[in-house]
Amino acid sequence: MAAAAAAERQRRAEHTQLRQAHAALQHKVSTWRVSERASLERRLSEERRARAAAEQQLQRARNTSRTPNGECSSSGCGARRAAHEAEAGALRHELAAARAQLQQLQHDLQAANEQVRSLEAQRSDNGSPLRLAEAWRALQERAAHLERALSAETRVKLDLLSALGDAKRRLHIQEGTISKQEKELEELKAQMLAVMPTEFMTPVSSSVSKLRLSDGSPLDPNASVYTPKQLMSDA
Repeated sequence: MAAAAAAERQRRAEHTQLRQAHAALQHKVSTWRVSERASLERRLSEERRARAAAEQQLQRARNTSRTPNGECSSSGCGARRAAHEAEAGALRHELAAARAQLQQLQHDLQAANEQVRSLEAQRSDNGSPLRLAEAWRALQERAAHLERALSAETRVKLDLLSALGDAKRRLHIQEGTISKQEKELEELKAQMLAVMPTEFMTPVSSSVSKLRLSDGSPLDPNASVYTPKQLMSDA
């Protein structure tokens, strides 16, 4: 009887410990659910703002990629603009891939929330503490994976913004250089036209007309100087 009573007391003590561990795990799951959901929603909001900023900067870069008159005045400028357009297209492709990855992260977050709700629904089922501990570890691993994925997504967005800024700065510098060179070329042409003598600016047709007017020369084409010499047989 004493052994049975001791075994019963030990069983009750273990049961009490298991209930306490179960309650502690439930409290941890609830606390993690609130904090992790708030953290993930905040990060998703930051990602959306970063995506909107990247789209706005890309639109501004497209709008400012032309000269004031809407087109390039030299072949070199056109080639550079085509290169910048290709670079902008690559950046747009990377941004689309980043958007797809963000959608996948949102889907994973929704799945994690559903899993948390499923655990909350099972709290009244008196599940074993070991099972809850395994579920808790799985949720922690999933949260760590989502955090790493969101950090990588943020780095991609920052790289895109930096690349767009560099492309925009290079485009502005090249457009300024081209405009300056074209202005200097126009000034040089004006100076050359100002210092050139007027006779060098006479069209070629006037000289041709002068030659035609000289056809009325007083020289006699039948003079002996212009008459071919007779052959000896004709003498």
